[in-house]
Amino acid sequence: MRFGLDSTGEIAISAHRLVGSTVALRYLSRYTPKVITAGEVSRYRAGHIDIVSVFEDYGWTQGHTRDFAGGVADAQFALAQARATGAPPNVCIIFAIDTDTYPPSATDNYADGIASVLSKDRSGVYGSADMVAHWASRGFKANWQTYAWSAGRFVDGCLIYQYSNGHTVGGVGCDFNHIYPDAQGNFWQWDRGVPVPIHHK
Repeated sequence: MRFGLDSTGEIAISAHRLVGSTVALRYLSRYTPKVITAGEVSRYRAGHIDIVSVFEDYGWTQGHTRDFAGGVADAQFALAQARATGAPPNVCIIFAIDTDTYPPSATDNYADGIASVLSKDRSGVYGSADMVAHWASRGFKANWQTYAWSAGRFVDGCLIYQYSNGHTVGGVGCDFNHIYPDAQGNFWQWDRGVPVPIHHK
């Protein structure tokens, strides 16, 4: 198991290492203040911090009941933004549904639009246990579960689990995540298949 921090801003390498984190879960978005930058990517790579991408736009209640075309548009935007900051051609992108307002099935057309751009192997959802289980049942691989709205449930096979919110590391607000790499050491990170040293507290 590894430990990672998700945040809407850059956390210094030294701060990651201080708490034992080796993964930065960072944003793609049309709301630019929280978007990962090319400079940040270079620093994380130099510091052996893996990167995981999550797309979340202005409001997490927008888009998630959109039609197929909305999923295509968001996936195309997120992919172009990721590549502009240095993501590899096979980048995986997770799409945040940070609410329990919608039944999982209401996102099906939107999800299918995403898959038409990225494939189900390179896309998935951030959300509750029910949302993650639903997307996984439809073949989406890159899923990230939050404990919120999950009533203590954990979806088998989910490689990223956000288990605690509201922390500050290196002066930046963040959440804590357990990460469970697969047999090849991968968990939807940008540079998959590249061994990364583990820094302990």
